[in-house]
Amino acid sequence: MKKILFISHEASRTGAPILLLNLVKWISEEKQHDYLVSVLFVKGGDLISEFNKYSETYLLYTINKPKNIFTRIKNRVKKNKNESFYKRKWDLIFSNTIVNGKIIETIRNFSTAPIVSYIHELDYSIDIFLKRGVVQGTLKYANFYICGSKLVKETLVKNYKIAQEKTKVVYSFINFKSNSKNLLIAERIKKELNIPKDAFVVGMMGSLIWRKGPEFFVETALSLQKENIYFLWIGANNQDYIDKMNYDFEKLNTKAKVLFIPPSSEYFNYYNVMDVFYLSSREDPYPMVMVEASSYGIPIICYKNAGGTQEFIDAKTGVVVPYGNTIDAANKIQNYYENKLLLKEHAAYIKKKSKEKHDIAINALQIANIINQFIT
Repeated sequence: MKKILFISHEASRTGAPILLLNLVKWISEEKQHDYLVSVLFVKGGDLISEFNKYSETYLLYTINKPKNIFTRIKNRVKKNKNESFYKRKWDLIFSNTIVNGKIIETIRNFSTAPIVSYIHELDYSIDIFLKRGVVQGTLKYANFYICGSKLVKETLVKNYKIAQEKTKVVYSFINFKSNSKNLLIAERIKKELNIPKDAFVVGMMGSLIWRKGPEFFVETALSLQKENIYFLWIGANNQDYIDKMNYDFEKLNTKAKVLFIPPSSEYFNYYNVMDVFYLSSREDPYPMVMVEASSYGIPIICYKNAGGTQEFIDAKTGVVVPYGNTIDAANKIQNYYENKLLLKEHAAYIKKKSKEKHDIAINALQIANIINQFIT
């Protein structure tokens, strides 16, 4: 049995950890792969309890002493010496995201196991994390790079001198077994949020950070305030950012009908109420929320040159508008609002295309094949 250590920068309910959870769960349930899986989290989060169901889980944390120790999350068993953990005979290290460079450097001091890194970041994020010193170890020691989109691959090859032959694009993936809209859930959510039954709902999911473009989202809503169109942002976890946006949100909810919903373990229920998904991001390599929204048959509007989403969106699945052009985005939303036949056609097509591009049975198998190249 081959031992694989997966590394996650955190266990938050965000795109990259959710993607890793999908992969670890698939490995656990797909018995043809003879892997013993452990997951190390640099930071904790809500998803640790989910990972516990499918793997051994460890959390790296710092105490008053300068050394790090490990705690086994499931049974709360402390490891007295971190070296005993690092020196385990891992057959492969799989790092999810580019920001695990520091822990990779430490592991490389004790282990010669091959390292595969799944990269989800583009220039803006990489530059920030480079300055924090958490990228260099990934670029120096990874033996192979799985890229979340073609744009991610181009960024690594052109800007960070990674050899083409050390890269492969594998898009994010989910399990499609239950992703169909439920009208009863949609009715319940609209009632809870005081949204009219006949309202048209534009959705977005993600942390409230500059990269996700919350200002674009609000400005677009302001352009459509006369219509029966509601804007829902799910996962609004940053009150400081809301304050910095300098909007009167009490008036905004009345005029533009913008609602910010806190993070929830049942976030996926909100897809049931969305007619259009408005990915307002300034930079997003290939967001998991886009994959999830498309699996529910929700047409997507995104910005050109803002990331890898436009590798998926075509004239039958949504609209790519000029970067930052909120007026154009509003016009496209208005078009969907007025043309229900077009909306229905795009909804059916994007659901079909998403199944072809994002099925876990296909994409996770691609990752398994890469892993097997290094451990067999």
